[in-house]
Amino acid sequence: QEFYNRNTADEYERIKANVRLCADRGLRVQINNVLARDTMHSMEAVCDAAVACGAHRVRFLRLVPTGDAVHLPKD
Repeated sequence: QEFYNRNTADEYERIKANVRLCADRGLRVQINNVLARDTMHSMEAVCDAAVACGAHRVRFLRLVPTGDAVHLPKD
């Protein structure tokens, strides 16, 4: 997958395994994903991966320019 942003491939696989573990143990897992111009192309893939891991819900959040995002172009 190409949508794990700042996580390495190994970290991404560990995240997916932990989501699966939580879902398998009966926890209702929600995946939150920041929606921005750079991530819009991956919305469907994020949802597919979340469903495959057993997530209950995917929530897309609006980018709030704080931290590193303060320096993003405004256009």
